[in-house]
Amino acid sequence: MSNDNAVDVGTEVAEVAEFKKSVTVDVKQSTVERVSTVRAQKGAAEQQVAWVYDFSDVSEEQLLELASRTVHILRQGQFRNAELADQRKMVDEREVDVAVMLAAERAAFKPTAKSVAKAIDKLSAAERATLLKQLMESE
Repeated sequence: MSNDNAVDVGTEVAEVAEFKKSVTVDVKQSTVERVSTVRAQKGAAEQQVAWVYDFSDVSEEQLLELASRTVHILRQGQFRNAELADQRKMVDEREVDVAVMLAAERAAFKPTAKSVAKAIDKLSAAERATLLKQLMESE
């Protein structure tokens, strides 16, 4: 029986009610702390990590290049999901306004059945019962 909310602790498995995810940016210190989850391999239990990335010795040029990697991957996904006519326009675009692109991405987010099911799987039994009650009351 697999439990996606379990963390391997030696040979024991400890239950984790809920994983917290966050991003904390400290501009003065040039650091970013990301709290998220990782898996050692596909199908392994999630483990929560809190990694601090120190950008203090990274040049502005290096930061822009690094940021462009993420934006480029996002753009590739948008391209794959676009209609053919929109893909043609995207190919011809020479300059992409990243602020506009990111705002559109945030506004366009729509949870899928798969993402909702995954989120529900992470809820405790009590949280699921509360959610079910709220859903039944909203009808």
